Amino acid sequence: MNCKRLTYSFGVAVCGSAMLGTPLSAQNNSTLGATAQVDGSCTIAANDLNFNILDTQTVTQVDASATVTVECTTFTVFEVSMGPGYHENLGQRRMSNG
Repeated sequence: MNCKRLTYSFGVAVCGSAMLGTPLSAQNNSTLGATAQVDGSCTIAANDLNFNILDTQTVTQVDASATVTVECTTFTVFEVSMGPGYHENLGQRRMSNG
């Protein structure tokens, strides 16, 4: 995330008195402080989890993997975790047929 400083320039015109006969002018450049609050936000993306073609006649373990990407704004605190799933067995996530 990029932060930018806002600069505000302003001019002030001052007219001299009738006795001087010449108008006076002045210009003043100054910096105006500004703040902004950016709420923390994250985007999450995952590619498909593909097990390819499975033989439904035999019961064998088939492993597959996918990538999950999380991108958050600066200083956003986040945690990514997976639960055990509906058919967990001895700490391993499992799929079920029906």
